[in-house]
Amino acid sequence: FSSEPGWYAVIRMDPVTMVKHLDDPQALYAAEAMQPKSYLVYLEDELVFPFPNKPWYRYRISVIGQSLRDPDEEKGFTADMCVPIYPNNAHPDGRAPVCPDKTFPYENCYHWIQTDMPIRVRAREGHFDQRDAFELSLPEQHRLNNCWNDDYDRL
Repeated sequence: FSSEPGWYAVIRMDPVTMVKHLDDPQALYAAEAMQPKSYLVYLEDELVFPFPNKPWYRYRISVIGQSLRDPDEEKGFTADMCVPIYPNNAHPDGRAPVCPDKTFPYENCYHWIQTDMPIRVRAREGHFDQRDAFELSLPEQHRLNNCWNDDYDRL
């Protein structure tokens, strides 16, 4: 009934539904003017126990980048603070890519350090269809986290 952590997903917000309950014409007008985009994300953690028949599921996600990370001197981020997703194997220091359970459909994707955020996902009837989804095995998840430990040591 809910997707499990360790999977990649595509998300898109629904701004009209998000503000409709506020009964605020200005917010609704602004929401209707928005053109939501789809984002490739990685489901890091489920933040609450996923009981069936709940209206929402809560996750901590990280956004997947399509390039090396832009350096940010103020925050201490460097371009190499990322992990390629196979079949991408480009990394300034030769860091090995994480390998999903099947070949990832994009050749330019990276996990970036510290892009995580909490989100709510509206429940849907039935189950989320994960037959064509991509997953990181537990050993690959641990390897990704070990890369972050190395990067946090430099922040």
